[in-house]
Amino acid sequence: MSERMILYHTPARPVKGFRGCSKNRFVARASRPCNPPFDSPLSKGGRGDRRDAQATQVARAILAHKPTCSTGVLPVPLFMGGYGITPMAMKTLVKIVVVAVLGGAIGVGIGRMLAPTKEAPPTTPLGRLEWGNLHYAKGKPTAPRRDPSTRQQLATEGQKPFAIVVTCSDSRVPPEIVLDQGLGDLFVVRSAGNVVDEVGLASIEYAVEHLGASLLIVVGHSECGAVKAAVQGGEVKGHLPALLRHLEPAVKAVKLRTPYLKDDVLVERVVQENVRQTLLSLWERSEVVRSFAERGKLTFAGGVYDLFEGTIEWVEPPEPLQEYRAVSDFQKPLKETQEEKSSKQAHAKPSHH
Repeated sequence: MSERMILYHTPARPVKGFRGCSKNRFVARASRPCNPPFDSPLSKGGRGDRRDAQATQVARAILAHKPTCSTGVLPVPLFMGGYGITPMAMKTLVKIVVVAVLGGAIGVGIGRMLAPTKEAPPTTPLGRLEWGNLHYAKGKPTAPRRDPSTRQQLATEGQKPFAIVVTCSDSRVPPEIVLDQGLGDLFVVRSAGNVVDEVGLASIEYAVEHLGASLLIVVGHSECGAVKAAVQGGEVKGHLPALLRHLEPAVKAVKLRTPYLKDDVLVERVVQENVRQTLLSLWERSEVVRSFAERGKLTFAGGVYDLFEGTIEWVEPPEPLQEYRAVSDFQKPLKETQEEKSSKQAHAKPSHH
């Protein structure tokens, strides 16, 4: 009797020509079948012979391809009926497999297209600050570089802040939080009304000349109490008159240009003007600041932080600093999500009557 190919169930035994398999399964292999010990369809050339011939053809087709599993055993699903697989069943099986593979591939492709892409953080100093502020305003801060290893590294290697932030002492405007920065990123100078006195100016020069900070920004904020006091005027006590004297130039400049402005709108414009006046003051008073800017080692930006929305609106720098204004590589999203719109509506600024 000639050797032929059959499919049959085998326990965990090695298969001729392949390594053994550790699990019971249906496998295809070359074998010399034994004569049936009793009168059966296989010995009479009946239906059993036809099914056996079909199984032989299937086994040859399967074994014509290289096995894909590490053991070399080719699994045959149980629903294939052992070794009796009809051509119609095989066609149906092939269709199912093809549809499943194509469906899976399409699903993976669609999933990749719909999945949110990972943001690449900007590389410019101002871009990094804008990127961090957007994350904070959305309620999704990354809170970077605040782990023990960063803390220990800064303690041993020293600080190298990339930006100097001059801002108000208001407890609602902590720069590291609203700009979503970590330890060692920002060199911060704070005072009421973001006023810079001689000590503050010396601190800025130190950061520029000795720490290598390449960006200097001044950030005011909405609802600033110091600016409101300067706009309203009146008698103040203690050392407050010294503070208000620093804010008077901004108040006078706005009232001169737009004498019709009143109340909250006037305060808002004075806050913006005070940012520009502070930048101009730093430029005019510090030779170190001018020198580093002229050598291309220092740029400037100014903005106003909105207490309600958590965002910073950047203002036009004064004329002498136009040439040295900071450039950002941060691309703001063009559309707001429904979640962001709902959040803004829920925290909308109350109207003043």
